[in-house]
Amino acid sequence: MPKNNVLLICVDHWPGQLLGVKGHEHILTPTLNQLAESGVLYTEAYSTTPTCIPARRALMTGTTAKTHGDRSFTEQLEMNSDLTTMPEAFSQAGYQAYAVGKLHVYPQRSRIGFDEVILNEEGRHQFGNITDDYERFLREEGYSGQEFTHAMGSNEYCVRPWHLPERYHSTNWTTREMCYTIQRRDPTRPSFWYCSYQAPHPPIVPPAEYLDMYRHLGVDEPFIGDWAKDYENLPYALKCHKNRWGSYTSAEIQEARAGFYAQCTYIDHQIRLLIGTLREEELLDNTIIMFISDHGDMLGNHNLWAKTQMYEYSAKIPMILVPTFNDSRVLHQHKDGRLAALRDVMPTLLDLCNLPIPKSVEGESLIREEKRTHLYCEHDEDERSVRMIRMRLALGLIKKKIKFKVSRGSLFPSRAIKNDEEAKAIREGNAASAAGIRMAEYILDRSSIKNGKIYYGSRYLTSERLREEIEITCLKKGGIASHTITAGGNQACDPHCQGYGVLRANEFIVVDVFPRIKHTGYYGDMTRTFLKGRSNENQQKLISTVKKAHRNVLDKLKGGISASKVHNEVKVFFKNNGYITSKNGDIIEGYFHGTGHGLGLEIHEEPSLSSNGSTLKTGMVVTVEPGLYYPGLGGCRIEDVVRIKRDGIEMLSKCHYRWEIS
Repeated sequence: MPKNNVLLICVDHWPGQLLGVKGHEHILTPTLNQLAESGVLYTEAYSTTPTCIPARRALMTGTTAKTHGDRSFTEQLEMNSDLTTMPEAFSQAGYQAYAVGKLHVYPQRSRIGFDEVILNEEGRHQFGNITDDYERFLREEGYSGQEFTHAMGSNEYCVRPWHLPERYHSTNWTTREMCYTIQRRDPTRPSFWYCSYQAPHPPIVPPAEYLDMYRHLGVDEPFIGDWAKDYENLPYALKCHKNRWGSYTSAEIQEARAGFYAQCTYIDHQIRLLIGTLREEELLDNTIIMFISDHGDMLGNHNLWAKTQMYEYSAKIPMILVPTFNDSRVLHQHKDGRLAALRDVMPTLLDLCNLPIPKSVEGESLIREEKRTHLYCEHDEDERSVRMIRMRLALGLIKKKIKFKVSRGSLFPSRAIKNDEEAKAIREGNAASAAGIRMAEYILDRSSIKNGKIYYGSRYLTSERLREEIEITCLKKGGIASHTITAGGNQACDPHCQGYGVLRANEFIVVDVFPRIKHTGYYGDMTRTFLKGRSNENQQKLISTVKKAHRNVLDKLKGGISASKVHNEVKVFFKNNGYITSKNGDIIEGYFHGTGHGLGLEIHEEPSLSSNGSTLKTGMVVTVEPGLYYPGLGGCRIEDVVRIKRDGIEMLSKCHYRWEIS
C-alpha cells in the first residue's frame, strides 16, 4: 500500500518572481523560502493559459487547453468526463482525497473526484450555489452576509484592512479547515490534500497588521518599458486589457502593491500552521508538499494589471516541491531551470507516490531526466487573443551568443487558405451561430417592456439569461459557445464586453455568437444588433450607416485586394457620414475595432481586415464586422463570414435580420 501523503497548496494571482528565495528584495516569504531550501524551486514554471478556470483545469487534469477545452474562462463548462482528474487518480489508488478552499469548477458543488470539498467560491451565486461553506461559517458565527462588506471588489485594486476579526478572514478560515481535515483523516489510508487559497487575488483586504508592515517597509515601483508608454501603438489586445483596468495614480499603485504583498505574506505565515499540523500528527516526514499558483498578476508593471497576458508577471508562477524525508529523486536546496507548467503537477505527484499516470495526461513528471524544449501558451479566442512560445532552445542560443531572428506574423501562413471541407465546417459553425441569434430574436420578440426594462416570462431579461439560452441552442446544434456577447446600452460600447444585468428597452443590444463545433473543431462567428422597443432617429441613422458599411465591404472583397485598403475605406466612409473616432482619456468612441479577421480552427486567425492587413488571397475565410461605438448612443455591429474567391466572395453565414423588435 502506498504510504506517502500529498499536500498541494495552491494560491491565486501570485507572480513567480514574488518570492524572497528568487531574489525579490521587498516581499517577505520566510516560510516559502525555507520550503524551497528543503526541496526544489522550479524557476521557469508557467501557467500556459493564465487565468483562473483554464489554469485549474490544466492543474486538475494534467492536460493542455486544447484538450480540456477552455482557452478563455468558460465558467459553465463542466470538466471533461473523458479526462481523469488528479483526485480521481489518487482515489483509485486507495487515497482519501480532500479539498479546502477555492475549487472554481462547474457545477460549483461538483467534487471532480474529491471525497469531500469544503468550499469557498468567493460569493459566486450566479450559478446556483447560494451559500458555500465559508459563508455558512460566517452565518453561524453571527456575521451573515458580511463577507464583502469591506466594499472592496474582486477584480479591482483598491485596498483597506480586513474589516472583521482575523479568524473570519478567508485565508485564516482556509488554513484552519485544512488543519482540521488533516487531523480528521483516516489513519489507515494515505491522503491527498488540496489547500486552495482565494488570496492574494483581489479583493485586497489583508489583516491590518500585515498592511501596516508594508506601509512601514515600503514596496518597489512597477517597471514600465518604453513601449508600454506609447498607447497608440500598442497591439489591440493590450489596448483592450489596459482599457478594462483603467489607470491608477502613483499613490494608488503603491497602496495596491503594499496590500497585495501583505496578502502574500499572510498566506506564507499561515502555511506554517499547515506544516506544524503535519509535524504534530507525525506526518511531516512522509508528506510531499508542493506550492503553486494558478497564474500571476502584472501589478502595474508595463501599466498592466491582473492576468491573461503573456508577460512574466502574469504567466510565470511559483512552483516549489518538497519530497518526503527519504526520497532521493528530488534534490534539496536545488533550483531547476527546466520549463515547467501546471499540467506537470499531476504526473509529478503521482510519480513521487509510485502511482500510475493516466494515459490522458499530457504533462511531464518533473522528477525525470527528460526536459521539454518549449511551452506553448495561449489565452482567448478573439481579437484579444494572445499566444506565446517559451523556448529553452532560445535561452541556450542567447547564452552561446548565437544570433537569431524571431519572425512576425502567423506561425503557419498556409493555414489562412481554406479548402472546400474546411469551408463546409465553418459554414456548419455559422449555422450554429445563426441558431443562437434566432433564439435571441425569438426571446426579444416574445418579451414585453416594464418600467423601461425588458421582461420575459416571469422576470426581467438579463444579459446572463439571454446568453445562457443562446449557448444552450448552440449546444443542440453541436457547437460549444463560450464568451457569447449579449451586451446592451453603453456596455456594448466595449466590443468585447459580454454584458451583464437587466437589458433595457429602446437600447441597442449587440449579440455576438461564436461557437466551436465539437466534431470538427472549426468555429462560426456572427453578430447582429437588436433593439427592443422603438428606436430614435439617431439610432436609425447609426444602424443604417453600419449596414451600408457592411454591404460595401462585401461588395469590394475579392482575391488580390488589399485588406488594409478595405479597412481604411470603411474609416473614410464612417467619417464622411459624420461618425468621428476620438479618444478622451481611457474612453475611445467611433470606429476603433477591426473590420474583420480570419476564422477557422481559431476564432481569430490570419488574415486581418485592419490597417495592418495584407493582400487577400483566393480561399481565405474572413469575418466582415464593421461597427460603431458611442457612449450614450450605444454600440452597433453586424458580422458575417465569407470565403474569398477570385472575383468576389462565397457567403459562409446566413441569417435573416430584423433589428427593431417592437
